[in-house]
Amino acid sequence: MRKNNVCYGIVFLELVGNYKLAKMNFSFSSPDYPGQSHRKTEQEEKSTEYRFGQNLKNMLDRINKQRDEDDSFCDFTITVGDRKFKTHSLILSASSEYFRAMINSKMKEGIEKCVEIQNVSEEIMENILNFIYTGIIPLCLETIGQVIEAASFMQLPDLLIFVVQYATKILDEENCISFQKLGELYKLENLVQSSYKYLLDHFDEVSTSNNEFLSLTSSELNGILLDDITVSSETVVYEAVVFWVKYDLVERQQYFVKFFKLLRLQVISVDDMANIVLKENLVNSNCECLAAVAVSYDARVRPRFNCEHPRKKPESGNAAPIRGFVNPNPTPSFGIATFGNPIN
Repeated sequence: MRKNNVCYGIVFLELVGNYKLAKMNFSFSSPDYPGQSHRKTEQEEKSTEYRFGQNLKNMLDRINKQRDEDDSFCDFTITVGDRKFKTHSLILSASSEYFRAMINSKMKEGIEKCVEIQNVSEEIMENILNFIYTGIIPLCLETIGQVIEAASFMQLPDLLIFVVQYATKILDEENCISFQKLGELYKLENLVQSSYKYLLDHFDEVSTSNNEFLSLTSSELNGILLDDITVSSETVVYEAVVFWVKYDLVERQQYFVKFFKLLRLQVISVDDMANIVLKENLVNSNCECLAAVAVSYDARVRPRFNCEHPRKKPESGNAAPIRGFVNPNPTPSFGIATFGNPIN
């Protein structure tokens, strides 16, 4: 007996993250070709994925519009300032462990299905909710910090990954240090590493045009001087050290000798040594600094095995990876937000 036609398909829609769509696989036994099976071509599979993906996007757009036009299906309210945002507990729970724990708890928020969130502006909250429902959020340099703070508090890993990707694309000599500190504050390792690497690869510009360079701690500057800096000349590094010390001379003068000895004095040109370095009071008034200069001159005349080499130059275009930079897309980690009081 000829087998009946069999057609089966499995579709899995994942509403979390990037809303991935599993492929549909169809097979059947043809009455004209018994025992043979037909599989969809790659082009057919892509076409199927596109149609269902667009359907999913349209569905989420409609659900998002319900929050403003018809909130009869909304079952959770978020209050920020004077605004109340109607939402769906299912969507919130799927997007955030913070909201999932809150909604399923026996605390006031879980029972009354509402929460008041502070330290977040109404505009940022609206943008975050739009991202949860649509995957779209407006970002600019001025709001990145606020969005990262709110996303960390609400435990929204997809949003954090998206913001970090955006921040790394707009890195420049003026924001790389602030982005590094922001990443350290919220434990976003990828942002920390990318920002620090930018600083090392563009030390000339960062040390001269970024006021936040002056806010570096002594240990932070010490680490940079020991690392693989890309710089046009060692004189630039020397001037950066002097610039940093003189910003708070009373407090920072104690570090000058230590940092001076970290410089590669042997590769500073003779002219720069005579006309720039030795004319600086911080150098010519200190016996240890003068001794280090003398040793560098001796090494020029009688090279040794431990002679110093110039640092990488910007025009080489080959920036070495910084130490410890392994995973380009680490999973973001963030603190645990607390909420609520038991209902008496």
